[in-house]
Amino acid sequence: MINLEDMVVVFDLDDTLYPEEDYVISGIRYLEEFLTAIYENSIKEEILSAYLGGRKDFLEYTCKKLKLSKSSKESLLWAYRLHKPNIKLSNEIEDVLKFLKEMRSKVIILTDGRSITQRLKVHSLGLNKLPLYISEDYSSEKPNKKRFIQIQNDYPKKFYVYIADNPLKDFKAPLEMNWTCIGANWVKNKIHNFELSSMPKITLNCPLQIKEVLLKMDGIED
Repeated sequence: MINLEDMVVVFDLDDTLYPEEDYVISGIRYLEEFLTAIYENSIKEEILSAYLGGRKDFLEYTCKKLKLSKSSKESLLWAYRLHKPNIKLSNEIEDVLKFLKEMRSKVIILTDGRSITQRLKVHSLGLNKLPLYISEDYSSEKPNKKRFIQIQNDYPKKFYVYIADNPLKDFKAPLEMNWTCIGANWVKNKIHNFELSSMPKITLNCPLQIKEVLLKMDGIED
């Protein structure tokens, strides 16, 4: 039996705490507003329609649409990465985070990506007070163990749980370190889709099930 106060619950960010496609749509809408203003050529809804219609390289489409040079694509990419995203937590995720706070579990975010971009996401979600372990800050991406080891050093002698969505890179390191891994399968429109059979043994279709799993570890029935 494991006391919830002794748990360190580590969340992935994209497609775990929120749907990553919401971030993509937010960035596209920002680009539409931004480019319409500076080029005085309205393309509102056009980039988004192209993306939703299957044009995944929406930056290439935008350059062609506005007859911009190829080098402009890099500028558009940075404008996209540095925009303040319009994203939010689901009610279920908020409920789980509230539960973990009440149970005095330590909650941490471990995510791959650029430091500024990921922090902008975390701020928009209202989670900026949580400890962040971002790959760019550590020069280490999953499945490397560096940040998982750092978490154990920062919060020693705890029971570690990692909740994430990508079986190709998320779980290798924590499983080798005997962490409990939980597959997040509640985002339906994932940026990257995977076979469910490749997810961890504990794979959940609703965030609220996290509470049930952790309470059983604690020996408490919900």
